[in-house]
Amino acid sequence: MEDRFQAPIAASIYWMLPGPQGFIDSVSHAIAHSRALVVGAQGRAVTGFGYAFEHALRASHADTDQPVRLNVEDGSHIESDVGHHMGMATMSPSQLARHASGKRHTIVLAPKTPRAVDKCRQYLMDFAEASQGASARGAVTLVVVRTDMGASWPKTAGLSQVQFSGALSPEEMKAYVGMRMIGRRGPGSTALTQHLVAEFAGFDAGFAEELMRLDEHDLLDLPQSLSLVAHRMSTTDAIWRESRFDTGSVAEINGDVQAHVLHEWHLASHEGPMQEAAVRSIASRYWRAALHALMPWLEERRHRIVTILTPALEVYLAPTGGVRRKTSRGDRVIETAIPDLECNDIVHMQLDQQNKLVVFDPHQRAAADICFKVTRVRNDLAHMKCPDPGAIIALVQAMDELFRDAP
Repeated sequence: MEDRFQAPIAASIYWMLPGPQGFIDSVSHAIAHSRALVVGAQGRAVTGFGYAFEHALRASHADTDQPVRLNVEDGSHIESDVGHHMGMATMSPSQLARHASGKRHTIVLAPKTPRAVDKCRQYLMDFAEASQGASARGAVTLVVVRTDMGASWPKTAGLSQVQFSGALSPEEMKAYVGMRMIGRRGPGSTALTQHLVAEFAGFDAGFAEELMRLDEHDLLDLPQSLSLVAHRMSTTDAIWRESRFDTGSVAEINGDVQAHVLHEWHLASHEGPMQEAAVRSIASRYWRAALHALMPWLEERRHRIVTILTPALEVYLAPTGGVRRKTSRGDRVIETAIPDLECNDIVHMQLDQQNKLVVFDPHQRAAADICFKVTRVRNDLAHMKCPDPGAIIALVQAMDELFRDAP
């Protein structure tokens, strides 16, 4: 079976994820328990859709009960093609619905053109209607596989439908990107680029692959570099202007309708009622990526920074018994031991004009200076703001250099 436009994905990883694997299971179950079935791919179909359907088809049949596969073109005559395989000159939908024999038959129609889609739709609808009044012992299951980008067919009595958008949940996307980007980190010792790909890919594994082609500078420059990605994609820009399930500009994930990031980028770049919300949504993608990548990374290194500064801090805090005392609202005194100090605490000590922390050792001086860089980035994250990419790079470079030179 041929696929339509393909989003270039790592099929072996993609199809083992719960959502895509669930599609295969749903198709297999529907074939086994339905008389009339349409299987449709919405949005940007992904590599391996045809393979996945064939896998579902084989799973629902014994080895000796091979389905009949018919490609339908503009000039095809479905009644004649079906009849040929059933040992008759022609076979109308109602005749096929009444056909009963000891052998089970599954016929798969694969339309290749818009006109062929209409032909298959009419034949399947008529078959579904006739099946309602036919014997429950009917031996034929008729399946139409759609890979066009047309609208979903209306619900009809006797007709089962399995739709597949190719969309991944956030958890699935993180797993997919994590597998695809094993060994690729950045900037420096962080995994920020990996988190940026997962957040900006949203539900689209094919778009994740496009983002992975960006270098580190362009990934850190998101969302501005989205225009670069969109320009080199074969998908027309027109599909990102409207909110449509059938084109993949939106998708339903766990009951929630989510927009593709390129659709959000279009809305954010043009005046309209959705502009402000789109701008916020895109900014939140970067913030989430930075939060997930940098906060654990910073916390792992905070203890090492404090350890480097401990000799100087012990001298500085000796008058207060080796603890930092801070008066909070209500005149309550809070004491913080040296191992529990935050970088922000060390910054305040260095800025205290009445009792300034002064460090002379070069390695300790570098650790003290990094606290300012940490505080700038961490404060942005704490207030749900996107840190400046330049500030992130400066922090990572200084941090990696500090620990590379550590004794």
